Amino acid sequence: MSYAEEWDALANRIRSLGEVARLFAQFAASNASDTYGIAKDLGDQCEAILREIASFESVHHSTLPKEALDCLNRFLNGHPAKVIGTKGSSREVKASISFLLSFESELTYALKGKQELLRSKTERAFLHLQRTLAVDKQHQQKWKDAFASTRGEEACEKLGAVHLLWHGIYPFKAGAAGATTDLIYQEPIDTSIGRRGIDGLVLTEWKVADEKTAQTRFREARDQAQLYKGGLLAGLELAQYRYVVVVTLLDLPKALIPDDVRIGDVIYRHINVAIEPRYPSQQARATTKKS
Repeated sequence: MSYAEEWDALANRIRSLGEVARLFAQFAASNASDTYGIAKDLGDQCEAILREIASFESVHHSTLPKEALDCLNRFLNGHPAKVIGTKGSSREVKASISFLLSFESELTYALKGKQELLRSKTERAFLHLQRTLAVDKQHQQKWKDAFASTRGEEACEKLGAVHLLWHGIYPFKAGAAGATTDLIYQEPIDTSIGRRGIDGLVLTEWKVADEKTAQTRFREARDQAQLYKGGLLAGLELAQYRYVVVVTLLDLPKALIPDDVRIGDVIYRHINVAIEPRYPSQQARATTKKS
């Protein structure tokens, strides 16, 4: 389950608990007694949710946006978590629910702001590219020709750049000394590009490889992406994610594709674009034969 899906479920639980608490408060207004221990049950649920939030942070720490991590750290290491973990009166229960509702609002915004929208669009663009190569033979042939050309890396990144633009994403790469470079024209980016109908800019580094060279190419592309210091296109770029893309003729075994890695405040995504992708069942059989 992705962190977005998991958080949606957890956020719904927090909001539902808030509704129950409001209903309980209305009943308590006419009858202050709590014979059945509803306040205690609400407090227990608050503690259970706190444990789920801590688990959420632990599981998704390496892939969460920085704003979301900062929000989680403030909550889990601050006063709200201490209050929620306190066995006390209905006063602590009221404070706990209020803290949870406030936190839910803040984290939901952090996960659904402009940065997260750009990340989602970029992921969709790569998914669309891979599915297009799987079903469109003419498109596949263009990539084969680019892959086999004398300047295969540059030809593939140009095709990739055009595809991402269909999704409103303007990809660029780190040039000399970390400067921004346009993938199509191989020139510095015109910063006025943000007024030309795009949603945002994303740093990508493209390489071509086969199974023997894939891991080396991933590492080279990541090293190149790290040259970019960020901030040159502030307000326009996906600042917390950079995409390391290796194009191969056949899809790579999953073991050869590095896991996403956080370096500083940036998460490096590793993408394999396969020109002739096999069905998952074919990939599994190929892996079994090699082992």
